Amino acid sequence: MALKETNKNLEEFTYVASHDLRSPLRGISDLLTWIQEDIDLDANPEVATNLNRIAIRIDKMEQLIANLLTYARAGRASTALEEVDVRHLIDEVIDFVDAPTSFKIECIAESVTLSLVLTPLETILRNLLSNAIKHHDKEQGNIHVSCELEGNFCIFKVKDDGPGIAPSAMKRIFNLFQTATASERGGTGIGLSVSRRLAEVHGANLSVTSNEPDEGVTFELRWPRFVRKDTHDLKA
Repeated sequence: MALKETNKNLEEFTYVASHDLRSPLRGISDLLTWIQEDIDLDANPEVATNLNRIAIRIDKMEQLIANLLTYARAGRASTALEEVDVRHLIDEVIDFVDAPTSFKIECIAESVTLSLVLTPLETILRNLLSNAIKHHDKEQGNIHVSCELEGNFCIFKVKDDGPGIAPSAMKRIFNLFQTATASERGGTGIGLSVSRRLAEVHGANLSVTSNEPDEGVTFELRWPRFVRKDTHDLKA
């Protein structure tokens, strides 16, 4: 009950905070649009550049607010089971992320139909695959996505040959707004924290290990094949 109440309070606070932040942000965005319309930007290239920077920061702030809502909603467990072909699911996730043509993504999974909670599982797999592509340090990359059955769990793995993650950052990357490196750009530090939160609230486990002595890392998701009763009790 305490966890359920905490999740509910977090979600309510996030909704209120996001509403209070979005209102003035929309006002700033409108003012920026009016300024851009009133000024001859061709004659003032430096001003145009600075206004574009403001627009980019507004977009980032809006994304940050959306990410906070995503994280809060991740605390709600779903118990709606669907018949899922795990091979087809992985193929759909691979197709969705639209990887560069220079990347080779291999699916290693049998065509097995199981009753699973689909939406959070699909979200986690999509985040993991997108993360492997976005943070790769080479023009060409190899990513392996696999699934195998082990007792009461489906073991999903996303293995890449990217830059890897420093041992000191292994635990930090699952924290909210944290990235593998302090200087990392383009990431909000939300995807992995949302993924772990979704995993935990559905009785799953998400972990990461280095591919030593090879390059890159492997994210492993142990997803339960059966819905736990206490998972249902976590619903806000």
